[in-house]
Amino acid sequence: MQQKQLLNTFNFRMLPVEDNAIVYDGGLFLADTFSVPVGNAFDYLQFKYPFKIDFAITIFCESGTMKVRMNLAEYEVGANSCLISAPGSICEFLDVSADCRMFIIAMADSFFPADRITEHTSYLLKVINDHPLLSVGDEVFKELKELYFALYGKISDSDFLLKKEIAGDYISIMFCIVYQEMQNALPESLSVADKRQSQVFERFISLVQENCTAQREISFYADRLCLTPKYMSQLVLKTSGRYASHWIRDFVILEAKALLKSGKYTVQQVADKLNFSNASFFGKYFKAATGMTPRKYQYGK
Repeated sequence: MQQKQLLNTFNFRMLPVEDNAIVYDGGLFLADTFSVPVGNAFDYLQFKYPFKIDFAITIFCESGTMKVRMNLAEYEVGANSCLISAPGSICEFLDVSADCRMFIIAMADSFFPADRITEHTSYLLKVINDHPLLSVGDEVFKELKELYFALYGKISDSDFLLKKEIAGDYISIMFCIVYQEMQNALPESLSVADKRQSQVFERFISLVQENCTAQREISFYADRLCLTPKYMSQLVLKTSGRYASHWIRDFVILEAKALLKSGKYTVQQVADKLNFSNASFFGKYFKAATGMTPRKYQYGK
């Protein structure tokens, strides 16, 4: 997909190995702030601009708070909650409280065996696009934390031989717990009509994420959904409370911000990558949405 080629990506290899973090087999990352202050532990969670991740990550928060913007939606992660982000998500960590105690599990695509990908895994990956934040009870969180430390202990044990096998088993158990809690937390069944509208909206957002760097016209997305532009616009507005054009604009701006802050491109190059006719038009588009010029955003604090 074109989006993956353009965005400045925070990839798995950029996750740091520190006193409170380990990486196993180039694809599993475990870290926590139970013995290290969050301000010292997770500098990489304090970027002040959007970035795209190419791995799956789950943040389990025991206490304190963290504010995250993910795919344009803002979430506050509080006590006994977890935030699940699928590969390809665009994230911005807005704030982490000094008393935040959490643990993190991140996995590259290569780590989780293909034979463990089930219909339940696929279902959860679909659901978390709309419901990435999950709150659980004290006992459930305690169980997840115990599993995390058991996994951390086995991976850290130089004498333990079957690390990948046991890691897969521990993660599968944690997945089953999260899956069950997610099922319990989902909204009650919608009407058939509401389900249809929600499905169309989800497909619209997915198409925008995939194509916004090249396509900004409502007609393009309506055509892909086999709907008239008017009907699609009405459906998006009814389902989300926002105009389809605003969704498209915001995803384009999110892409632009990530590219501008990457340090790899000039404003002209960003305009080219986002398929604007020239830098001047891109500048007007960006300023209308953000209140500042692309150059000011690029070099501002």
